[in-house]
Amino acid sequence: MTDLTELKDGWGEPDPPMPAARTAARAALMREMTTSTTIRESRRHGRRFGWLVGGTVVVAAAAAVAVVLSPAQPPPSPGEQQAKPAPTVPLDEMSGQQVLRLAAGVAETRPEDTGVAWHVFEESAMKEYPVSLIHQWTTREGVHYAMNEGDPGARLYVLNKGFFVGGRELSLERVQNMPTDPDKLVEWLSEGYVRDNYVPTPEEMAGRIPFAMANLLYEVPTPPAVRSAALRALAEMPNVTNLGAVEGGQALKVVFEEMPADKWAPGERPPDTGQMTMVIDPGTATLVSITTYQGTRKILSAGWTHDLPKIIPEK
Repeated sequence: MTDLTELKDGWGEPDPPMPAARTAARAALMREMTTSTTIRESRRHGRRFGWLVGGTVVVAAAAAVAVVLSPAQPPPSPGEQQAKPAPTVPLDEMSGQQVLRLAAGVAETRPEDTGVAWHVFEESAMKEYPVSLIHQWTTREGVHYAMNEGDPGARLYVLNKGFFVGGRELSLERVQNMPTDPDKLVEWLSEGYVRDNYVPTPEEMAGRIPFAMANLLYEVPTPPAVRSAALRALAEMPNVTNLGAVEGGQALKVVFEEMPADKWAPGERPPDTGQMTMVIDPGTATLVSITTYQGTRKILSAGWTHDLPKIIPEK
């Protein structure tokens, strides 16, 4: 057993939900996530974004974030009016939503790759656990292996097959064909958490969706259009704050509904519940780390590999 097994012991999946339960949860979630004025405002703005230029972002006046990267434009022809240069906005002066939209535009341009397994290498610094460096591999067939850094080899760490996405285990083909529209992606992910004997409340769902979106950025081999949709969906959430530049990128705090009051005894609720802080490099659309009240997971690398580790057979 690895540390990863303990950290992810809640990933067992019950039977798929009945249609009526899915419909009820979807309706409740969409009511919850479309009532915010901020969300409505964000949907009225443009969704195309620009590039990092010397630590700043070129922004057009008519859009939330916009488009200009042109190192050498030819002079205007006689009689042609010289276009006014667009204003520049430093990353630290952008809103959290703007940073996410910028990263979404970059994500669409990132090349796709392939390999024999999806490899994630992360540093896990969870409270009540020692800091661990953990490798995990998921083959194209959905077989999972994991090991701690320095171990002689990797072991099969779950019997289930598939890529973990929200409340589902998916084939590689399904992962690469998830919805690419942000609203439809939120709706589709929300359905995966509904069970025949359990329908999450809108507050509970509002806390799960941000984590599901963040996981799409590194835990599974999503194509560029899906990664972009996940970033745009995060940008449409009402409480996203740009905390400024940190090592590796921009720190963004996402505040969602508080967890149920009965989860902790009176006076024992840890600070910083009901929120997460992501560090994102908007120039590469890379998720660098996720921090919650439970600790921090730093993503050191995530991508396809053509090499599997030595596999230690189960005894």
